[in-house]
Amino acid sequence: KHSGFLSVASNVSLVLNTDGVAIFRSSKRALWPVWLVINELPRHLRFIKKNMILAAMWLSKEKPTMTTFLRPVLDSINDLYVNGQRSEGPFYSCHLTILLSLYMGLL
Repeated sequence: KHSGFLSVASNVSLVLNTDGVAIFRSSKRALWPVWLVINELPRHLRFIKKNMILAAMWLSKEKPTMTTFLRPVLDSINDLYVNGQRSEGPFYSCHLTILLSLYMGLL
């Protein structure tokens, strides 16, 4: 059972993933997608492409500076954490708050 932020059923936590991949073998350019994965999905569903959120992409000959590259994504997620997002339709209304849990590792 969760406590704090995740004790509210409508709150969502995310993991951010990014890694560069060469566009072509002969290309000097690399693409760096930023993927968000929803922790509250069952483990076997989290990394299915249709359940992942493509939050940003970087295309360059050089590796991005992570603070510059990730700043817009982190600012947007922080805004959602602070202010949440209201969604309304003809038959529903809900307030969704998102918390980003950032996990980073070195390979």
